[in-house]
Amino acid sequence: EQISHLEVLLRNAIDAQLSISTSEKDRGIPWFLLPPYYDAQAEAIDRVRERLRPLGKETRDQVVAHLSFGFWSGWVGAKYEELWRKSLRFAFPNGSGQRKEVSLSKSVNFVIALPTTIPCSM
Repeated sequence: EQISHLEVLLRNAIDAQLSISTSEKDRGIPWFLLPPYYDAQAEAIDRVRERLRPLGKETRDQVVAHLSFGFWSGWVGAKYEELWRKSLRFAFPNGSGQRKEVSLSKSVNFVIALPTTIPCSM
């Protein structure tokens, strides 16, 4: 359960910041459909949209909610260093703003590697 909370927090923080930095409300187009974001993750985005479309649930918020933890954690990796500096660092307001790629990315990858069910000891 705590892992799912981490996923939601990470997703919401990144989504909110990218929405702001791309002026999504003014454009009327979700950030994930704009280059370079769409270009970087088109396959994952299209896969989710195709799953939601027949259900009549292909809304912006449903697409965001159905994108995988790997999709969201990918944005904090070294590959997107420039995006981190320009925008994503603001998604974590209590941070120093310094590049936290090593610790943040390693932490996220550690969580991804955990089994989906963690046995609890009683």
